[in-house]
Amino acid sequence: MNALVNETCALKMKEYDGQIVEVLVEGESKKNAEVLAGYTTKNKLVNFKGPKSAIGKIVKVKITGTKTWSLNGDMVEEATAIEVE
Repeated sequence: MNALVNETCALKMKEYDGQIVEVLVEGESKKNAEVLAGYTTKNKLVNFKGPKSAIGKIVKVKITGTKTWSLNGDMVEEATAIEVE
């Protein structure tokens, strides 16, 4: 059953390859402080290199690689800042 779930998730993530998605940048990646991490509007984890100033903002990221549970990409544009009250 786990193998089927993993295979299905990996296939769905492949659909993102080459797309540009909006990502809310939450902070540094847990595995590499030089990589930022955030989530798409569909709640997919995206790891990419970008400036620390992007943390807390929505940025556009081109997906360059997919894994079973996450996406890798390149930041192409800083979109907007999130205002917290």
